[in-house]
Amino acid sequence: FRMVLKMAGCLGRIQEACSFMTPRERQAAEYVLANPAQAAAMSVEELSAASGSSTASVLRMCRKVGLGGYRDFVRLLSSDVALRERGEVSFGEIHPGDSLEAIAGNVIRNSTYALENTLSILDQEELRRAVTLLCKARRIDFYGVGASGNVAQDAYSKFLRIGALCTTSANPHTQILTAMSLTPQDAAILISYSGETLDMLSLQQVIRQRGTPTISITQYGSNALATASDIRLFTTASEPLVRSGPMTSRLSQMVMLDILYIAVCTEKFDQIKGALDESQHLMQKKHTK
Repeated sequence: FRMVLKMAGCLGRIQEACSFMTPRERQAAEYVLANPAQAAAMSVEELSAASGSSTASVLRMCRKVGLGGYRDFVRLLSSDVALRERGEVSFGEIHPGDSLEAIAGNVIRNSTYALENTLSILDQEELRRAVTLLCKARRIDFYGVGASGNVAQDAYSKFLRIGALCTTSANPHTQILTAMSLTPQDAAILISYSGETLDMLSLQQVIRQRGTPTISITQYGSNALATASDIRLFTTASEPLVRSGPMTSRLSQMVMLDILYIAVCTEKFDQIKGALDESQHLMQKKHTK
């Protein structure tokens, strides 16, 4: 099997957004992914002809990956190509029988590129809005199922350390009951890499009926959960093609929540320092004789 390591910038964005493109837009996107150096030197008309697409589809593809137009697309794609030519970005393959050294190297590089891609698409204004919301929220709820539920649990335990009033649950039924007690003064973080998880979409409807602002953490691109959220944070991943379970998607979600946690700690340091010191002291006592 093959593990594809994503490239930061334009190519990473295109890979994330392919599943949300029309067939003609996907034709153009797949041509760019297969021939990035050639595409970077083409005009919009040349790219549409080479990919068997259309000029309008190419321009829509650019907009779907968050770029203002074809000029921005060429600039960002050229940067990716330059990094690849310098050897700073590469593709790795994993085959049955590979050495442990090869597996370790590919998995670590895969994780690194997923995080670099996440940073490249991070909207600083949305991040600022999320931090502001969490700093003033009376209560913060973390919601996710499956691997995203584990991410929610990790964030919940971190925010508890600074004395935040927060809740989480891996059980979808309990999540609904918990959400029913939310108020407009609270905040809810919903985590789903696909952004299409039915449990999260149903839960979001309940939360919105309470007037509670929501922050979504999903994959980059158009998806139902992000569309219906007040604040949208995106992550990227580069999972192996085999169904071995979420790896880099989980990692990028955890890092996004770590960013939020550290930012809140920084903003409210004078208020949370006592709780942080006390929680650290109590945890140390628990692990010493």
